[in-house]
Amino acid sequence: NSYGAPVLQPWSKLAATLSKDSTTACVLNKSGPLDWPAGAEVAFGSTEWDSPNGHTKSRTLTEAAVWDSTDLCYRLTFDEAVNGHDRFAGDVDIGNGKTVSLRGVVARLDRTVIIESYDMSATYNYGGHIEIFDETLDDLAQTTLVGKAEFRYTQFHNMGKGALSAAVKITYESNFDPPPVLIFDGCSFH
Repeated sequence: NSYGAPVLQPWSKLAATLSKDSTTACVLNKSGPLDWPAGAEVAFGSTEWDSPNGHTKSRTLTEAAVWDSTDLCYRLTFDEAVNGHDRFAGDVDIGNGKTVSLRGVVARLDRTVIIESYDMSATYNYGGHIEIFDETLDDLAQTTLVGKAEFRYTQFHNMGKGALSAAVKITYESNFDPPPVLIFDGCSFH
């Protein structure tokens, strides 16, 4: 089990389109003040439908989130531009009189507990993964311990393809009731 310090408001949405050259973003937050301090690591998700890996960009806040009364949003200021692509917020003209509604996600990545995989390369990009095994206890009743893992407010870094998956290793003869359990709450993956 892993229990980091709780992070309130772990994600938000863009309130206005974020230009690829900008170092500030305007985000929505309807649950109260946005308590993202200077030094927090945030990710700006891509709004391109065919976005290849690597278009989500993480940046470090250079100051705490501040209410912007002119634009009615919380203003984030970060260390460098997101580069590559704009992150949209609102209706985008796609031609022929058609529009599509897009609103980029902004997530706070930093946590007090970090699980990090070995640095990945182009050859070895699987990254880390989490496995739960059944284990015979060898007691008189021949019982089996069913695995359970709970991760709360934990940052998973450099986990590659295995970041959001977990392997449950059981034998074909196993019939768990209840089955092995994985709980992820307030975690970040990048």
